[in-house]
Amino acid sequence: MQISAVQNASDRFTTDRADAHAPDPIQDRARQDHVRQLAHAVKNVNQSGQLAKDHELTIALDRDSGHPVMRLIDRQTREVIRQIPEERVLRMAEEFKREAALLRAALGGTEP
Repeated sequence: MQISAVQNASDRFTTDRADAHAPDPIQDRARQDHVRQLAHAVKNVNQSGQLAKDHELTIALDRDSGHPVMRLIDRQTREVIRQIPEERVLRMAEEFKREAALLRAALGGTEP
C-alpha cells in the first residue's frame, strides 16, 4: 500500500471541493473497486451454471454516465434479454444531470 498515493488523493479531494466539476479521486477509486467486484460476481455467476446454458451475464460501463450496466445476453443471437439499469433509466439520469447543471447556471452557479 502506498501511503503517499493515499495522501495525495486526500489532498486533491480537499482542494477540488471548490470545483463541483472536478473528478473526485476517492469516489473514482471506490467506483473502480465496485466495478471490479461486480465483474468478479458476473464471472462467478457465468461459471456456476445458474443461468440457462444459452445465456450469459455481462457487465460494461455506460459510455455517457460511466455507470456499470449488467446485461443478460442470448449466446446464440447476442440479443440483450435484460439490462440493469434499463436504458431509459440511464438516459433519465443523464437528463436530470443536465437539468441540474442548467439550473445551477441559471441561479448563478457554475456553467453547465
